[in-house]
Amino acid sequence: MRIVRLQIQQEPLKRGEKPYRWYDPTPIRQVERLLVDERGATGLADGDKIFDVHHVDHPRSRNHGRASGLSVGFTAHYGAMRARFGDRVVDGVAGENVLVDTDVQVTPEQLAAGAVRTRDGRTVPFAEVEIAEPCVEFSRYVLGVEPWDKSQPMREPLRALMGGMRGFYIALAVPVELMVGDELLLP
Repeated sequence: MRIVRLQIQQEPLKRGEKPYRWYDPTPIRQVERLLVDERGATGLADGDKIFDVHHVDHPRSRNHGRASGLSVGFTAHYGAMRARFGDRVVDGVAGENVLVDTDVQVTPEQLAAGAVRTRDGRTVPFAEVEIAEPCVEFSRYVLGVEPWDKSQPMREPLRALMGGMRGFYIALAVPVELMVGDELLLP
């Protein structure tokens, strides 16, 4: 399965104050390369190094431990979300760092034994995999519901986005530089 997009979150995607927070995908920035180490993901674009908001060194870091440094999503998962929630769910809108092209949905069990293979042939196994469970703000976003509109129940959309549909957090065994075209390997 090929990596088709690399991106970082320049700022948090949840905006505002509870209980009226909303999801804003505009801080997502596509990058040319992604450096990933134990501190998180750093994007390289136009000669600039940009920390992802989950990187330990980002000034407003949202790092929640080693496995929150890199996130991975899948085109098949986006296809399923679009079929259910509509065209506003474009590839990459969930803010994952790595988007992988596949026609099948991927499970956490498959990823647990996975690895990435870079263009130079280096294979880096996954050290840890966690499900990126959905938040209420993202669920409202995919439904097109405003934060102050409490008429739409969120339980069902949240349930539909659970179990890895929204993506995964992955820690790699060693630091790596990723580029579009690198591969994700599953057993």
